[in-house]
Amino acid sequence: MRKLKSFFDNLDKKFILLLIFFNLPIVFSEIFIHEVDLRIIGHAVSFFLEIIFGAIILACLKNFLEKLSLSAARVFKYFLLAVCATIFLADIFSLCYYDTLVNRTMLKIILATNPQEATEFISAYVFNPKFLTVLFSATIIFFILNKISLPRINEKVLAVILIIALIASVRQIKKDSEKFILQVNSISRNALFLPEVLQDMRDYENYASHSHHEVNLTRNESNLPLVVFVLGESATRNHWQLYGYDLPTTPNLNNLNSQGGLKIFSDTVSPHAHTMPVLQKIFTFYRHENHSEGGKIWLEKENIFDILNAAGYYTAWISNQEMGGIYGNVGRLYSEICATKKFTQFRDSVEEDDAYFDEAILPLFDEELKNLHEKNFFVLHLMGSHSRYKLRYPKSFEKFSPADDSYENRVRAEYDNSILYTDFVLSEIIERVKNLDAVVIYISDHGEDVFDDKDFAAHAEDNPSRFMIEVPFVIYTSEKFRANHSELEKKISAAVDKPFMSDDMIYFLMDMLKIETADFDSTLSPLEENYKIDRPRIFSGKNYDKEHGLQ
Repeated sequence: MRKLKSFFDNLDKKFILLLIFFNLPIVFSEIFIHEVDLRIIGHAVSFFLEIIFGAIILACLKNFLEKLSLSAARVFKYFLLAVCATIFLADIFSLCYYDTLVNRTMLKIILATNPQEATEFISAYVFNPKFLTVLFSATIIFFILNKISLPRINEKVLAVILIIALIASVRQIKKDSEKFILQVNSISRNALFLPEVLQDMRDYENYASHSHHEVNLTRNESNLPLVVFVLGESATRNHWQLYGYDLPTTPNLNNLNSQGGLKIFSDTVSPHAHTMPVLQKIFTFYRHENHSEGGKIWLEKENIFDILNAAGYYTAWISNQEMGGIYGNVGRLYSEICATKKFTQFRDSVEEDDAYFDEAILPLFDEELKNLHEKNFFVLHLMGSHSRYKLRYPKSFEKFSPADDSYENRVRAEYDNSILYTDFVLSEIIERVKNLDAVVIYISDHGEDVFDDKDFAAHAEDNPSRFMIEVPFVIYTSEKFRANHSELEKKISAAVDKPFMSDDMIYFLMDMLKIETADFDSTLSPLEENYKIDRPRIFSGKNYDKEHGLQ
């Protein structure tokens, strides 16, 4: 122990202290995002211990360099401190304004910006009193740390600190080595991000370069003033009371249904069990049958947003999902086509645990409702019941427990709570438009198997069950809508029990809006009498029907 203490005394402890200080934002980051509880406090303590461990490792490396070259060690020290200080400033700025650390999405924005945009951004935000107050406080603390003389540490205290930090770090490395590297210091976090960010930017540019379509409308009799399309996440209809589930997971929608404003589609399935391929099909003419068209990809197909823009609609994409990444680029592409795009926060695909609750989308929706155009089409993209279900709802929605369900399963209870919260968010959206001439469409991208058929809670294309693709599809029409569009109201009501796969959603929407292009086919819209009701609904090579599921 004396040798260890002697070795530690020879380390540059001020260097260690400054490294810890510059990496503190990660300790407090989750507190800015989630409700503080024992889990969040536990994460913060774990992050702090890992930062200590990482700082000591870097100090050891500096000590080793000193034996080789004092100038090299000095360059190493000040380079690390300068980089950490720069990231520290960016992190506290990001936490002040966006409730997140600098992440993949923010790095993409930084790399894609130009000097004029950067100057405008700095003038608008950096000189804001809120950020300047935090920056001033951090500067004072930095100078205090830089000036104080650190006392020699007691051997026993040193041993306890090192043992705890080592145990915590080894435990995290064993659990998730990549996450440990991300949390040990800000340099490793951003260094690992950079290659992924550059690749993601290239992928998105490839999408964007093929996405623009010149739209030629063959019909445009559109007259619906407000269409709100709510895209849910990972919701199976088998856990909705509205569809016969035995727990009260949809009280608000049940109430709306009793008032006569809700249309419940009873036999709708998703073409995939993952968000990205669903997004490629649900808003374009790309569908399951296209594999026989010489390999045409979804980008070559017209999308609903280009069509609506050409038809005179004001389009808006409002999202509580990620802004980019392997799963987020398709949504980002659609958002760029829309007249307005709004995201609740700067998130990437890998940061699902840091998502806001879905009610964060409501203020953004309210802003759009204050400035309605003659014809409006809004997409509201929810996080819904994405994995880590317990992170998808506030504590006030912890209604169900394992005791409420015959499975007596905690994860199922958390999933049901997430459905209950989606019911609340959807009812809040409807409440905002109930006095307008409006229609609200809700459908989930895909479903989820929560120990219903498989011994896990997830969705998987290669190991499917009907719970992963049987999705809720409901439409709310306001009283004014029903009065002004009585024929369409009848068509929607007549369609609710027809079998439907959501890769034909674009035909449904265009038929409802009375818009056509050359690729439009009325037989693929369930609103029409000649609808192809016998279309095979193929999922992962299996044919689906409501009675027998996947065959």
